[in-house]
Amino acid sequence: MSVALIVKWIADDGRHDEIAEILRLMRTHTRDEPGCISYEIFRSPDDPGDFMLVEVYEDEDAIRAHTEADYFRKHVLERAIPALKTRQRSTYVPLD
Repeated sequence: MSVALIVKWIADDGRHDEIAEILRLMRTHTRDEPGCISYEIFRSPDDPGDFMLVEVYEDEDAIRAHTEADYFRKHVLERAIPALKTRQRSTYVPLD
C-alpha cells in the first residue's frame, strides 16, 4: 500500500534560499529512489521561508530506505534541520 508524507518546513530568517537549494538537491536524489512514486516541493507565494513537501512512496520500507540514505543524512539531518524554525511531518495512506 502506498504511503504519502506531507512535510512542512519553515526556514529560519535569512536561510530561505539555502533551504530551497537543499530541497532541490533532495528532489533529484529522492526521485531516483526505487520506492519513490512522487516527490513534489511547494513554496508559499506569501512567505519565501514556508515550504511544503508532498512525497509518495510505495510502502513504509521505501520511506525507511529514504530516511536512511546518506544524502538524507547529509542534506536534511545535517544541513536543513539546523536551519529550520519548524518541521512537521504527517503520514497518510489511501482511502479505500
